[in-house]
Amino acid sequence: VLALTGAAALVPVTAAHAEPSCADARQQFVVNGEAAEKVAEQLNDAKVDRAKVAKTVAAADKKARAATQQYGKVAGDFKKVVAGELKNAPAGQFAVFFTSDSPKAFADRMALMDYVAGRKGKTIDALATVRADAVTAQGEAKKHLAAKTKVEQDIAAKAADLRKRAGTLSGLLSRL
Repeated sequence: VLALTGAAALVPVTAAHAEPSCADARQQFVVNGEAAEKVAEQLNDAKVDRAKVAKTVAAADKKARAATQQYGKVAGDFKKVVAGELKNAPAGQFAVFFTSDSPKAFADRMALMDYVAGRKGKTIDALATVRADAVTAQGEAKKHLAAKTKVEQDIAAKAADLRKRAGTLSGLLSRL
């Protein structure tokens, strides 16, 4: 039994299981602190960037809602006018509009109808374009916000890891 204990005393402790020296632990602590400071600055910058993008998203949402509301109002007004004219005009009056004594009078009536429809149609088309652009801008702003939020979350995870590491290194330093 004595021979076994003597042999065990001669087996060196491997470096993989040994705690670092006090100087190494201090150096790791300093390096971790510097890394934590950099990550904290990055996190603050990411929060500021995300806040700016969130304001952009809010403005894009407001613009898209306004454009959609204006489009709906004009399109609804146009539908009401057309529906009202068709409901109020008896079939005989409507037929009179399309019949005339001369081709010129018929062409004049058709030109007037085309003008009114075209004017309203152009307004509705222009508003539809504005609405589509606003909705596209809103979508892009939301994508940008999602990307900024992801960056902020990644940096926050790094900061949490560094804080955990600092706690471990503090415990190690206190034991040494």
